[in-house]
Amino acid sequence: MANRLLPILKENLNGEYEQLEIHIDAGGRGPTKTVIKELIGMVVGNGFRAKTKPDAYGASVVADRYT
Repeated sequence: MANRLLPILKENLNGEYEQLEIHIDAGGRGPTKTVIKELIGMVVGNGFRAKTKPDAYGASVVADRYT
């Protein structure tokens, strides 16, 4: 999804945008802690910045509320 969104952002923001940041719904506690390294590696390997809980407000607030 981020790779599809990137060209649209570049076009509409005249190339002036911050690097996209992907908020991962995983944290240091719970069952997802075992896959954090792999998830971060996948996001960073695709050229994006990665944030995990609790710093990932998109995952901490939005995902937790609507999923």
